[in-house]
Amino acid sequence: MESMQAKDVLGFAIERASALNGLWNLFIAVATGIVGVMASGKSFTRSRSLRIFLSLVFLAFAYVNLDAMLRLGELRQTLLTMLPATLPGRPEVVATLGPARPWQYVVFHVFLDAVVLAAIWVVPWPSARD
Repeated sequence: MESMQAKDVLGFAIERASALNGLWNLFIAVATGIVGVMASGKSFTRSRSLRIFLSLVFLAFAYVNLDAMLRLGELRQTLLTMLPATLPGRPEVVATLGPARPWQYVVFHVFLDAVVLAAIWVVPWPSARD
């Protein structure tokens, strides 16, 4: 198998970083949608069944989203190890394009997940009649 050139590795690493941004954007859209539904104050938002359903669906989504983020981080790290040691500015490139540590993704994601779950269960949203 032919080895990849540095420009190819860098291009793919940058593309994967962009994919990570797409996953965060998807997370934000889903979280905002759930909070928006709950904030609508409609009578159906007080349903315990709806809250359980939204919680379970959101938790499943959050798990898959976080797993994809962690896998993208692993891929980016692997790609960066493929850069030649002789590449000028290699340490700076690796530091800039390198992913966050897995625990950082997990802690931040779980914090945001807790905020969304709090919006479902704890926040006293006004009713449409208020």
